[in-house]
Amino acid sequence: MTKKLTTIELKQIRTGLPNIKKQLYEEREIYNSVCISVFDKWLTQEECDQIYITDPNTLRDRRTKLENVIKEFFILTNVYL
Repeated sequence: MTKKLTTIELKQIRTGLPNIKKQLYEEREIYNSVCISVFDKWLTQEECDQIYITDPNTLRDRRTKLENVIKEFFILTNVYL
C-alpha cells in the first residue's frame, strides 16, 4: 500500500529523524539501532534487574526474537520516497 504523506507526517519524520535522507542516500551508519519498549517510561537499571532474567543465553534468545520482529516490521512498512 502506498500513500502520499501529509504535511504533518513529513514534519514529524523530519523532527524525529533529522538525518533520514543522509541515512538513506549517503551515510548508511547514522542510525544503527532501534528501541522498542512496552513500558510507559524508560526503566532504571534496578527496575530491569527486578523484571528480567539476566542469563546470557536467555538474553541472546530474546534479542534474536526481537531482531526477527524488527525485520518483519521492516518488511511490512510502507516506503515513502
